[in-house]
Amino acid sequence: MDPGSIKRIVMPIKFNDKLTKINDEAPLMFIVPQYMGGLKYQEKHIVGRCPFHKESSPSFTIDLNKNLYHCYGCGRAGDSIAFISEKLNLTIHEAVTFLMGWIYENQEFSEKT
Repeated sequence: MDPGSIKRIVMPIKFNDKLTKINDEAPLMFIVPQYMGGLKYQEKHIVGRCPFHKESSPSFTIDLNKNLYHCYGCGRAGDSIAFISEKLNLTIHEAVTFLMGWIYENQEFSEKT
């Protein structure tokens, strides 16, 4: 195996670690309520009406342990990056940049209080 192919294998792993860190530092339980109302907080889940389609009964669920969302109505699912990307119609790169700014602002705010 040539050294160039090793870099191609290692790079995505490091990138995935960074994405995981961003998702961990921008939990859905803090991101989603900024874009949705009427959420019901349960022990391990947050439930509400899906922001991606019209519905009469709640089918949008956030799993607080996994930090993932899923809509049982339209099938959309993902993490904080996917939610921001879809909700604000951003590319993945733009959503990552947006969340990095959100993380910075919230860390700065928590340090002042």
